[in-house]
Amino acid sequence: MGLFESKEEKQQKREEKINQLLSKYELNNISKEYINAIQNINAELSGTGLIEFGNFLSYSDKDTQRLHSYYLNALIQQNWIIIRQLNEISAKLSSNENKSNLSSIIECKVCGKRIPYNENETCENCHKIIIERLKSKGMQ
Repeated sequence: MGLFESKEEKQQKREEKINQLLSKYELNNISKEYINAIQNINAELSGTGLIEFGNFLSYSDKDTQRLHSYYLNALIQQNWIIIRQLNEISAKLSSNENKSNLSSIIECKVCGKRIPYNENETCENCHKIIIERLKSKGMQ
């Protein structure tokens, strides 16, 4: 390993760090679109360990405020990830709901008209006619 690394070597090191980070927090199955956000959060928090240690050795209000600022920034970025994921979940649920509504449309067994699913599997008009015929024959 020399002082000057090629672009490929730098890229490979970045990918290894990302994979280690994802493995550490069990995020291996996360969508690729969130990896940049995770890297940003990690970068935001990467220096906080040193600040915490320095703050432990010599208490400083500025360092404490800076540390709180880093943590708040990380939380804000995490919130954006959560919002995006909730939006995806909502979209998937909506599309599933639309699919289930479409699949619950059936044809009336009597006239063939397309109707929402019901127990009788007949439209209202056909159902009324069937009930009237049954009543007239004394069957109901």
